[in-house]
Amino acid sequence: MEIIKKHKTRHNFIILLFLFLLLATMILSLYTGKYAVSIKEISQILFYRIINKTGFWDPMTENVILGLRLPRILATVLVGSSLSISGAAYQGIFKTL
Repeated sequence: MEIIKKHKTRHNFIILLFLFLLLATMILSLYTGKYAVSIKEISQILFYRIINKTGFWDPMTENVILGLRLPRILATVLVGSSLSISGAAYQGIFKTL
């Protein structure tokens, strides 16, 4: 019984680690690119957009973040998760490991 608990705890830790790495990679992807945007500007744009207020930044910066980088990052995450789900379904159907 204790071996199962230890295994589940380790499994949960690995899942949380990969979720953290995914989030960190998404934030890093928002930051990097040809058009330089600081992390402070990114956080301000996202925060003010969530609470539906206007800020004091360049509109071009907002377009780069919300119009280019964020949709590409979200699409990449969705495609990657879809591929992993289809791979798991394939393994489940054909019982391969």
